[in-house]
Amino acid sequence: MVGGWAQSPSLRFRLHQIDRRMVEVTPVAHAASVIDRFNYHRLNAEYRPIHHMCRLFLEGASLSEDHGRFDFRTFLFDMNSLFESFVTKLLSRHAPVGVAIEAQSQHRLDFEQQVVIKPDVIAFKDGAVHRVIDCKYKRLTGTDNKNHDLYQVHAYCTALRCQEGVLIYPRHENPVDSTFHIRNTGIAVRQVSIDLGVAPELFATHCAVFADTLFSD
Repeated sequence: MVGGWAQSPSLRFRLHQIDRRMVEVTPVAHAASVIDRFNYHRLNAEYRPIHHMCRLFLEGASLSEDHGRFDFRTFLFDMNSLFESFVTKLLSRHAPVGVAIEAQSQHRLDFEQQVVIKPDVIAFKDGAVHRVIDCKYKRLTGTDNKNHDLYQVHAYCTALRCQEGVLIYPRHENPVDSTFHIRNTGIAVRQVSIDLGVAPELFATHCAVFADTLFSD
C-alpha cells in the first residue's frame, strides 16, 4: 500500500487510486534463480539490467571491483572515508621513530562529557599529543569552507591541549600551504595539500616526501 506515503492531498488521492487497482495483485516471493528463466525480446529487453540488479538484492549480494557476470554502469566510493584512510596509512607508514599514530579515536570537547570529537589522526610524541590532523576531501572554493575547517581543528587542539593542528586536502589547481596562528593562544593550524595526480611510478616517492615534510616541521 502506497497511499500513505505522500503528504500532498492530490498525490495521496492518486496513490490510493493505484492501491485500489492493485488490490487483486497477490505478492509472491521468488527465488533469484527465476530471473534466469525470463525470456527477453525487443519489447522488454530494457528490463534486463534492472532485473539483474534485483537479483543482486535477492541473493544478498553486492557490487565489487572484480570482474563478474553482470555489468554495472557506476560504482560509488565514499571519497571522504577513502581519503582519510589513505592519509592515515601514509602517515602511519612514514612516522618517524618516537611518533605514534592514532586514528579515529574518540574524545570529549566539554567538561560535561556531552560533545564527542573524533579527529582523523592524532600524532603522539613522548606519550603526549603532539599534532592533531584532519583530512578533508574537498576543493577550497571560498573563505567559508576554509574557516569551518579551521574552527574544527582549533577546537580539537584546545580540547586535547595540543599546539599544532594540520588540515590535509587533495591538491587541485594550486598547492595549499598556509599556517594560521590563533590569536591569544599558542595554537597554530597549518593547511597543506597532497597531489593525488602524480604519475604512478613516482607516487610512492611523492608520498614519502610529503610525510617527511609534514613530520619535520
